[in-house]
Amino acid sequence: MTNLSSKIKARYAKAIAAFCLLAMFLSVPIFSQSPKTTEKQDTVPEEIVYIIDDYKDKPEFPGGAHAMYKWISDRLIYPENVVWNGRVVVEFDISEEGDVLNPRIISKGEHPIEIEKEVLRVISIMPKWNPAKQNGKSVKSSYALPITFKQAEEEPTE
Repeated sequence: MTNLSSKIKARYAKAIAAFCLLAMFLSVPIFSQSPKTTEKQDTVPEEIVYIIDDYKDKPEFPGGAHAMYKWISDRLIYPENVVWNGRVVVEFDISEEGDVLNPRIISKGEHPIEIEKEVLRVISIMPKWNPAKQNGKSVKSSYALPITFKQAEEEPTE
């Protein structure tokens, strides 16, 4: 009886292995093929977003980083009903014209929704930036910005 049971187990294991190999071989051509084009493309797609290392001149807030953080701190309103200290990282695109587009929170972790909304509000009203440049031409780029929230500690009353 034990011999029959081990034969069934061996046959079952071989069937599973064969199925896995078959599935692997059938999926490789689907995922490895890239679309083929017969025409030479002379145009560049409109939605290229350059990564920081891809362009020569990085995007810059008018006046530089110090001016940017001052601008943000002058407009950021800490939500009254929230007690939270931490960092939120917001990413946004900067168009060829310098407009701030598509702000989004990319930091992982627990931060109150009121904090996220306030960060997105302030980033969305930013003035035009000096856009990134690639080969002397303004290009769309992406920028990640950490914003730290720290409430002032209350003085102990005696």
